[in-house]
Amino acid sequence: MSFSDELEQVIGCSDLREQAPRADEEIPSVDFDPILENLAFFVAEAWKDDHPDTHLQSTADFNCCVEYVTAEMAKAGAAVGGPAGLEILTGGGSIAACKVCRRVLSSASPIASIAVLDHP
Repeated sequence: MSFSDELEQVIGCSDLREQAPRADEEIPSVDFDPILENLAFFVAEAWKDDHPDTHLQSTADFNCCVEYVTAEMAKAGAAVGGPAGLEILTGGGSIAACKVCRRVLSSASPIASIAVLDHP
């Protein structure tokens, strides 16, 4: 399953552009932060698995993780479009990448990362 497919599944719609509200409808507020962090977590874990000698203390490792996760999130945001894509492409993907890469790089194992992610 691709990252954009996973984003569509989490959000619950394959094309959010088709669901634009009418002028007389109020637009519901959606907190995308936890959703984006959960999606970024899997990408960051995959990056860490491919780079087993990384350390949180290394600015270069942290920056590489954030760059990779942000790029993957941007691809998914462009593919999905709509409000979720806009949130990702206007900084939500980068913010989620920073938070999650810090958590993932500071963990000793994937189980510890999940525990940190589950408890804000």
